[in-house]
Amino acid sequence: MADKRREALQAIPAQTRFVSFEPALSEVNWAGWDFIDWMIVGGESGPSRRDCGVDVLLEAIEDCQQAGIPVYVKQDCALKSGRQGRIPDEIWKLKQFPHP
Repeated sequence: MADKRREALQAIPAQTRFVSFEPALSEVNWAGWDFIDWMIVGGESGPSRRDCGVDVLLEAIEDCQQAGIPVYVKQDCALKSGRQGRIPDEIWKLKQFPHP
């Protein structure tokens, strides 16, 4: 599914392209996504949440950092939204926005 989304996003003539990877439910191969300007990353919240595991979030964040893509870390999987949960402090602080 991610490959189809990548192709569609690349075809849109936009000044700023971003991906909202939430709820992150499984690993995604982010190779070839270096054309995006920003990524929002977060797990699913609520009583029926599905836990992706913190590694899925951390891998997406690492891929962004290696590609120089600003990343906004929104939340781990939790009952209530916006919770840090298992996300390490130094990663939780990533509240970056796209470069102008």
